[in-house]
Amino acid sequence: MARLKNKNIGDTMKEKDLHEKFVDYLHSLYPSKKELINILEDILKIERESISRRLKGQVFFTANEIGKIAEKLNISLNYIMDNNNDSIFLPLNLAIPQAIESVDDYFKQFYYDLDLLSEMKKISPLQLGYVFDIFPIEFYLPYKNLCKYMYFKSMTLFVRTKFFDKFSSWQLPEYINKYHNVLIECLNKAESIFYVWNNTLIWNFIKDLNLSYKLRLIDNEDVQLIKKDIHDLLEEIVRKSKTVTKNTEIKTRSIDLYISSININFSASYLHSSTQSLVQYRSPTLYSKIYRNTKEFYTVYNWMNSMKKLSTLISNSSIVDRNLFFEEQHKIVDNMLLGTI
Repeated sequence: MARLKNKNIGDTMKEKDLHEKFVDYLHSLYPSKKELINILEDILKIERESISRRLKGQVFFTANEIGKIAEKLNISLNYIMDNNNDSIFLPLNLAIPQAIESVDDYFKQFYYDLDLLSEMKKISPLQLGYVFDIFPIEFYLPYKNLCKYMYFKSMTLFVRTKFFDKFSSWQLPEYINKYHNVLIECLNKAESIFYVWNNTLIWNFIKDLNLSYKLRLIDNEDVQLIKKDIHDLLEEIVRKSKTVTKNTEIKTRSIDLYISSININFSASYLHSSTQSLVQYRSPTLYSKIYRNTKEFYTVYNWMNSMKKLSTLISNSSIVDRNLFFEEQHKIVDNMLLGTI
């Protein structure tokens, strides 16, 4: 009986094929036909009239063209074909240790993010959300030694070069400052921001710092400078629980800081406006991104916001509770014994 019922439903409602779903999906990402044609023209390098015929269904996109568009716009074909509204497909980029050949290759991901952020900063207001087990960039950006170490630590894992043998002799490329500046501009557009801080973040960071010391990538003098930056950052968060960061250029109406009650082994963030959205997901060796995808975005949006239920709102807690938490973080930093953790 059930199979017969399904057949009858299929007789009355013709299911769309992949091409129809793909075209509908493109229109959902870019409601402006002119904008969509401009983007596809840039990707496919074909005439606008040819693109228009494809969007109207008069001519089909080739498999190769669909592949190029999906890759460039970060589209999951599995997601388009799936009929289960509760499922979500995230395109995953696998970060293979020691696989990147140069510093420039490492920073290519930031070039792409820069383009996305440049679009997002044109829109106001923005909502931002973070769930993290490593510091967001805007946290450590004002602290020279800490900022340098965060990039250095990541590149020693993934860049295949002896260029990173010593922290003291390495300099952060100046062109990354452009990315930092655009990020700050996006933060300035934010109407509200929330952060969910992994409760083991400082402990994990100190373990990494100690490992760098044991591997002789960093000397004791630099370790002490980085520890000082961490202390300064923690003090700044306590002092400005509604601004969270030392960088006075960041101007937001509301910033809430939560401390998770469970160990979070990933970092995720979103930027959201009424017309566009951007989600990024990171673990130590995985990276994913969703852009201009409303349906998928809200799935991740709701998931990230649900993390608040497993966390304590520290920015609005009593002064005593807040100070107790951050005093404990200071102790973790102070109790670091070089080469023993």
